[in-house]
Amino acid sequence: MDLIIWGVGYVASNQLERLRQFRSPRIPSWESPPLAIAGLIHTLLDGDTGPVLTEHGLNIVHETWQTRHAALWLRYRALKDAQQKGLIGCWAGMCTPETMSSTKEAVEEARWVTEHLTEALDWCKERKLRKLPFGQMVKARRNVRERSGSDPRPAYTETPPSLLDLPFPIPLAPQSSRLAPIVPRPPTLHVLETLAEEEERLRPPLYTEEADLLIGESTLEGGMWHDPHESRAYEAAVDEDDDVLAMLQQHYPEDYAHHPRSS
Repeated sequence: MDLIIWGVGYVASNQLERLRQFRSPRIPSWESPPLAIAGLIHTLLDGDTGPVLTEHGLNIVHETWQTRHAALWLRYRALKDAQQKGLIGCWAGMCTPETMSSTKEAVEEARWVTEHLTEALDWCKERKLRKLPFGQMVKARRNVRERSGSDPRPAYTETPPSLLDLPFPIPLAPQSSRLAPIVPRPPTLHVLETLAEEEERLRPPLYTEEADLLIGESTLEGGMWHDPHESRAYEAAVDEDDDVLAMLQQHYPEDYAHHPRSS
């Protein structure tokens, strides 16, 4: 009895899903690089002549990638927490550099795809294109052979701009246990720095006793003067070095003619 109820529920759910797909507005396809075989396995297909993307199908794809992003983010946070506690692994996997890097890349990929799909859904909502009415749907189903395969569903005149960066057909997101890249992304304008480069950039400068004038450093004693001769004169006056003061007065008489120690 339970099996019969489950079967009836499955058939009803499947028919309802097909009804929603048939009424939903179509989104024009776009040219994109071919997907890998692993990506094609998880692709949402609709239509007898090839893949057709509808607004309802776009919602389904968005939900799968949104779920994948949340699951991967939890997995990455669990790995970071285990690593900070000094553990070798946790339920999310082993705390190895390869696993941490692969999980982080998968999180970034899922976030990137989710953002593009969200922008596409917002674009569709702004157009407010209505679904196919039930009356026209029933009539179209009866005359499907006479229409020579034409699609009676309403269609957008252009593709949402954010979808042009994604492959067509858009693959459904797999489970979070799969960390291999799925959707090819365009190269970013900035170069990601390594951990060693980040530490080098954030660490304080090394201490040196002598100032490097070529890179703009100056000593605390002589940093208030722009002229290095004034700094030498001050140091000579402090150290009571008459030879240095005499040399400065000889070579620069206009500047050191009235020095306090020259009288």
